[in-house]
Amino acid sequence: MTPSRSADPDPDAAMTLVVFDESAESTLVASLADRSWDVVVVGGGIRKTEQLLPLFERIVNLI
Repeated sequence: MTPSRSADPDPDAAMTLVVFDESAESTLVASLADRSWDVVVVGGGIRKTEQLLPLFERIVNLI
């Protein structure tokens, strides 16, 4: 099966950078609440780093 591509050649996108500290959750909540999102991608820097597993789990729960 071939993945479909959006008909929009210039999709509306945004990026939120977080620091692994007490501000991470409030930063993410603010970004997620800013508008309705069709897709949310969690970057590999958070997904693949063992020490950041607690942050990754909180992010998934927030989404």
